[in-house]
Amino acid sequence: MRVVQFDMNCDIDDDIRRSICFISDKIITYEVVGRKIKLLCDDEVEKEELNKSIIEFQKRKEKTDDEIYYSTEQQDRYWTDDEVLQGDIVKKYYDGSIVLDQTGIKLFEFFDQLFVSILDDMPVILKKYPTSIEMDTLIDTGYLINSPQHPMLCMDIMESMNNFEKIEKAAEERNLKPYLSEAKFALSPSACFSLYKELRGQVLKEDSIFSFRQNVFRNEGRLNWDELHRLRDYNVREIVFIGDKEYVYKVREELLKRVIEKLKNIGLKFKVEIASDPFVLPALQSYRKIQKKFKVKYELRLSSSPEETIACASFNLHGSTFANRFHFSKEGNQYTESGCIGFGIERCIIAFIHQYGLCTKNWPEQVRDYIGK
Repeated sequence: MRVVQFDMNCDIDDDIRRSICFISDKIITYEVVGRKIKLLCDDEVEKEELNKSIIEFQKRKEKTDDEIYYSTEQQDRYWTDDEVLQGDIVKKYYDGSIVLDQTGIKLFEFFDQLFVSILDDMPVILKKYPTSIEMDTLIDTGYLINSPQHPMLCMDIMESMNNFEKIEKAAEERNLKPYLSEAKFALSPSACFSLYKELRGQVLKEDSIFSFRQNVFRNEGRLNWDELHRLRDYNVREIVFIGDKEYVYKVREELLKRVIEKLKNIGLKFKVEIASDPFVLPALQSYRKIQKKFKVKYELRLSSSPEETIACASFNLHGSTFANRFHFSKEGNQYTESGCIGFGIERCIIAFIHQYGLCTKNWPEQVRDYIGK
């Protein structure tokens, strides 16, 4: 084992902690003390390459203060991850995945319908998309530039009888790489990408809102699965709105207000922050300040303790990025823009139980009525 220690030029927050494992795939574990990071690495790590990556990692700038758009008061009692897992409603399955029982499924349906209900008086086009996405589409979105740490790729066994005869032994030996084809598909990391593929080259007759629920998949890092809500496979209720700049902005603001009212009526504790995307590459860190300055991303965070929150939804403005990349437009618009809202349903369930516990008798009346308890 090789131990490598280095200093950071800023306080080490959760975002930096979650990025440490992406410095090198040879990192086994790490320790943080103050502004120092100690890495325990495999002996096979290339020292020169590791040092280069560390220097790039150290270029991360100090995190800007979070600007709160809205917040509720905290409650005195919250349930821990261990307490959440003591019942059957939510169970850990393997790293980055959970299982829901019948009550958990009812909670899932409750939150999904809650988020759909904010569109009740709006014309909505409903969709259902597959969980996989073509690599060409993923490349066109720019996701591999902005978030190369997240995608989970799909590879086939190369089609030959010779490979088929060897594959069982290769799997037992955990040596499948020589038999796998180039990835032509990925498990979709963001629900809205499938819609943009479908809209490629189209001219929409009017301002439009689309909604669908989809499984999405993200690699959050091999050392980051200790948090119960950190999932590699989860469901998102997606709302996408397309039109001119004024329309897209107004829809986002209106839907955000409706969500706040819905959650307040239930009695949930939460805050809405002006946020930025979790860029990993040092060269992209400057985009954080740009995103916050122009308020292109709001993040809904449900409380899981007096000090901690879980990011459960984001409210995003894309500008003309996806309209330009996929060449779709709204008729009569010189510039077509888009925005989206994504609600992580499993995360909402976990945060809800952190706040209300496992005893359904103590849950808000609105929730009890829905699940029949």
